[in-house]
Amino acid sequence: MAWRAGDGVYSRYSWPSYDVEKLAKALAERTPERQLVETRFYTGVPKRSASPRWHGFWANKIRPLIRRGVYVYR
Repeated sequence: MAWRAGDGVYSRYSWPSYDVEKLAKALAERTPERQLVETRFYTGVPKRSASPRWHGFWANKIRPLIRRGVYVYR
């Protein structure tokens, strides 16, 4: 089922569904002379007490990024 975001965009996903590393690579490749040196990801993570579901979601999304060398800022 599709959901409607506040800006009128429809998506089949009800969670942030994107690959941080693929996005960084795709943006760097838009200009041939660019070379991707590092990837930095900035996000907010709700407290577990405020939103256990989203806290767990972001913890599970961030952990593998850190292991692969992405700089993560929460």
